[in-house]
Amino acid sequence: MNGWRNLFGDRYGIDNLNIALIVAALVLSLLGRFFPRVLPLAILGILLIVLVFFRALSRKVVLRRAENEKFLSLWYRLRDLVDRRGRSSGAYVSGGFRADAGKRCFKCPSCGQKCRVPKGKGMIAITCPRCGQDFIRKT
Repeated sequence: MNGWRNLFGDRYGIDNLNIALIVAALVLSLLGRFFPRVLPLAILGILLIVLVFFRALSRKVVLRRAENEKFLSLWYRLRDLVDRRGRSSGAYVSGGFRADAGKRCFKCPSCGQKCRVPKGKGMIAITCPRCGQDFIRKT
């Protein structure tokens, strides 16, 4: 038992980049199964699995950690870009819930300022906070 601990104790192990590589290898493997004439898909999947083993068994922990941090920064940037496209007002709180869930937004006809008002109140008179213009809308 001590021999295994000595052999694998100082290795890097699995991180987020390795998990992403495993998922990519699985997807490529499945695509290679559906399209058997495209041989590079299967070969690329196998190469990704070899890369996962190389990274997991590496003793260069500092380099592997730097690779993972670079991957995570790209991943979070991509996730935020996709997340921003789904939002209309940008008013989110932690956990992904909308802060203005029970609100409706209207633009002031004179200055273009966005005015948030509660939903479901019927016809209401809205006063613009910027220019003071009154306008009537149905919520």
